[in-house]
Amino acid sequence: MPSLDTLYNIGFISEFMAAISATVFFYKYKHTKLVWLLPLLWYIPINEILCQKVFGPSTTGYILYNIYRIIVPLSLLLIISSQLKGKNSKSFTLVVILLFTVGVVLDFAFTSFTTEFLNHSLTFSSILIVVMLLRYFVEELKSDNVLMLKKNLFLWVSFGFLTFHIAYPVIVLAEQYLINGNNTLRKSLFQIHLVIIIISYLFIAFAFYWSNKIPHSNTHLLKKDD
Repeated sequence: MPSLDTLYNIGFISEFMAAISATVFFYKYKHTKLVWLLPLLWYIPINEILCQKVFGPSTTGYILYNIYRIIVPLSLLLIISSQLKGKNSKSFTLVVILLFTVGVVLDFAFTSFTTEFLNHSLTFSSILIVVMLLRYFVEELKSDNVLMLKKNLFLWVSFGFLTFHIAYPVIVLAEQYLINGNNTLRKSLFQIHLVIIIISYLFIAFAFYWSNKIPHSNTHLLKKDD
């Protein structure tokens, strides 16, 4: 497997590719609530560059990473919720956001924001994102537009995010309970984590290219049903 430095660099490239693809094909979704994907996908690699290359393991680096660990999951939850159109979707979203908030507050209570990472809330957030994405997938499969899913933009973007957020809690738990001081295993898990990041963002980059332009008639993307 490539070295960690190589995987890091490929990871940065894949994240920027996703942001660039979202920019180039912005016309496909510019009239929908998915417009928030664009600043989010640019924020992710820029923050990574600042934390990894500019500030490193410093107080500023920890603060930027921890802000990132709140902004990114919350943004994803809100973007996914904007695509839910089934019955009780608003109530469902409210419960998920409330759980997310509780998770962040509890993590704050036991973590130093300037010297430690908010790992527990990020792991919990990944689980919530997976739950919301699965609900979205179920709604789409049950909809009248099931034949149009082949090139559904957000469906394909969701697969990219789902790949990362399914794997992340598994890797975190493996690090906590399986490593036991085994640095070789720790390095292998981290390499796997970086490979998953690369796959996820390349998938997202491809999704913007592959998908069809969202027609203006898709009013549920503009205004959620009651």
